[in-house]
Amino acid sequence: AYDGDVVYHELVHAVVDATLKLSAWHVDARGAIDAPGAMNEGLADYFSSAITGDPEVGEYAAVDMGAAEGSVIRTLANQDACPTAVTGEVHYDSTLFSGALWQARMELPEGDRTKFDAALYKAMRMNPGRGDLGFDDLANLFLATLAADLPAGKTALEKVMTDRGVLPSCE
Repeated sequence: AYDGDVVYHELVHAVVDATLKLSAWHVDARGAIDAPGAMNEGLADYFSSAITGDPEVGEYAAVDMGAAEGSVIRTLANQDACPTAVTGEVHYDSTLFSGALWQARMELPEGDRTKFDAALYKAMRMNPGRGDLGFDDLANLFLATLAADLPAGKTALEKVMTDRGVLPSCE
């Protein structure tokens, strides 16, 4: 109850499972990568932060995990990029994707931020069962929906995903 963002995070996992059904691993031309699992964690962090308006996830729970007071479990206010932020563990690898989504959201006027969130959710609903996705695949699904629903959001997200090495593909 002290960490509502953690509750929202867990709720979003159920939403992801009901829509995209992201699997744990994805195999592409470079081999196996934990991108689907990482994006599941990233989306859970992103929507939790969008609801609370705060990029810090788990401020209260971090203390129970042995972190110093004032620490967080993860932050979306980061500059993590591909490939340097890919370690093979879904929670760590999530931050490059959630950080990119958060950065794009924050670059939009405040009135467009909920429209951005709605477009991402719409893309998830419109692509049920697309669980075997790489980072670039989901970014492109989001961009396609944003192109129609919020062009400024598409521009912001495309730039951020490119700057962070997600597009054209996470090498």
